[in-house]
Amino acid sequence: MKSLFGLLAFALMLSLASAQYTAYFSENSSYLMFSALNVSYEGHYGNYSVFVGVYPPPCFVSVSGSEASISALASEIDYLVQEKSLFTPCNASGLTDVAGNELYCNDSGNWVACSDGQCLAREAPLAAIATPPQPTAYDNTAPSAPSLERSQVAGGAFQKSAQEAAGAPQPGGMGQEQVLQMLGAFLAIIVASYLILQSRHEPLIDAATERLLENPTRAGIMEELSSADKIPTDLSAKLGKSKASVVEHLATLTDAGLVERIATPGKKFVFYKLTQKGRQLLLRKAG
Repeated sequence: MKSLFGLLAFALMLSLASAQYTAYFSENSSYLMFSALNVSYEGHYGNYSVFVGVYPPPCFVSVSGSEASISALASEIDYLVQEKSLFTPCNASGLTDVAGNELYCNDSGNWVACSDGQCLAREAPLAAIATPPQPTAYDNTAPSAPSLERSQVAGGAFQKSAQEAAGAPQPGGMGQEQVLQMLGAFLAIIVASYLILQSRHEPLIDAATERLLENPTRAGIMEELSSADKIPTDLSAKLGKSKASVVEHLATLTDAGLVERIATPGKKFVFYKLTQKGRQLLLRKAG
């Protein structure tokens, strides 16, 4: 059972592993055409999620999930360009020539690798963006990003969209998917730690102790005590053995730490019960 829990915990941690690739775009040369600041949808070419948006700047396209890759990111960017949702001088096919999980399309139309902080530092204030081209209607036969409510712009500052509030990941921040992954990994560590501590507190049973149950009377006593605590007279009646024989076997089991006596002051009856070690031995014998 312990090994099964350990394997499940390990499998859980492996299943939480997820890659993420992000492309940032120069605000002086690229523009994303959406009715909301940030949107998310399922990937068109594999088992991953796509996040696109402009808040906080610069505008970005990101893929994350078990099948996320730089090729998947390139395919999604190419899809957005063909759908007239993204205008950029950078060719999506050039992504595969640059190593890294975060890349930046500069003003010259070239892809360069960068870290998140470097990508954000490259950008001028959002107000410097030129007037975007007019949107082109989507082809209804092609899948597209979900239509979301329009975000507001007030006093030159963007107001966060409903998608931000719902947990869409932002450049430089942590999204809902990453939070869930961290929570799952934390729970897996707790389960594994519990199993390790549990194994340290389980009593050890040697071969000599196991052989005690080769005697059918002692084995019968253990089985009877597994359901309820009993006195020697009850055990004698159940097993069809003399009380003296039952008491002798109970003494052997008590010395081995498999059974313990329960004596109540003022009462003449002495009950016997299984110990943790005794229950563990019964479970082992049951397979």
